[in-house]
Amino acid sequence: SQFGSSLKMACLRCLASAGRPFPLLRRCVATEAIALGQAARLTGSSRDVQDALLRAAAAGDAAGILGAVRSQAAGLDAVAVATAVHRFAKVLRAQRRINTPLCREGLLELREPLLRSVGDFGPRAIANVMWALATARCEDENLLAAMSSRAVEQMTAMRGKHLSNVAWSLATLRSAPDDPALQPLSAELARRAAHGALTPQSMANVLWSYATLRVEEAQVFDGVGAAAAAAASSLNAQDMSNVLWAFAMHASFSPARAPLHAAVAASARLRAASLPPQDLASIAWAFAEAEFRRSAVLQRLRSECPARSRTG
Repeated sequence: SQFGSSLKMACLRCLASAGRPFPLLRRCVATEAIALGQAARLTGSSRDVQDALLRAAAAGDAAGILGAVRSQAAGLDAVAVATAVHRFAKVLRAQRRINTPLCREGLLELREPLLRSVGDFGPRAIANVMWALATARCEDENLLAAMSSRAVEQMTAMRGKHLSNVAWSLATLRSAPDDPALQPLSAELARRAAHGALTPQSMANVLWSYATLRVEEAQVFDGVGAAAAAAASSLNAQDMSNVLWAFAMHASFSPARAPLHAAVAASARLRAASLPPQDLASIAWAFAEAEFRRSAVLQRLRSECPARSRTG
């Protein structure tokens, strides 16, 4: 029963051609094959909708995605709903049609299916839905709150890239620092960073997101920053710029800052000859911004010292 559907059917075909009696094994696999056939018949309409959604997305037809949703309005399952909103947002972003009448119409039309399905969204689905709503600049507070609550429920089951998608979504939506998803998200990110379970891109996205949110979350900057320093050789140019900018914006002291700067600088020097001019400029700007902000803070501290000594 733990075999995938294709493996079960392959076993059945092998047994049929083996010419040797394996009655118990044959009976078990046949039972599973019958169950698979029944499941396929029951979910046929769902697969049809999924196929229609993917065809419309491949053709860049955002209106076609909405049409597929309308055709099965009450019968859409959670997978189809998540696919619809995710592909809808991807198509609109690729065509630069965010904040258009079609975008607003789509968000309104997808609202009810999303609210109906939210309790059935798994880790990947809820991360993709939140990314899509953030990309489409959704402003429906009740819808966003429902998705955020489901994300909290699924957080420990999410992969690293799903967690970074949630962080990016909250930052893009300019969520409040007291958003109920932030604290459990921060704790989970710190735990994953400590276990080396975040990719370099995920780490860069997370740090950028928290800096954008202006959330001084030490466990994230310290934990993810240390992991990013260890993985500096695997950061691409955009990732380097993002982590440097994030720490430039992070006003609090972090023990990860100096090692991260040193590791990124060393990695950038090694790859300088192979990086395009635009990437080199981006990294140089990020270092300059970090140094400027550090100098500005030091200057402010120096100016405060005489003033404080005079007053007391």
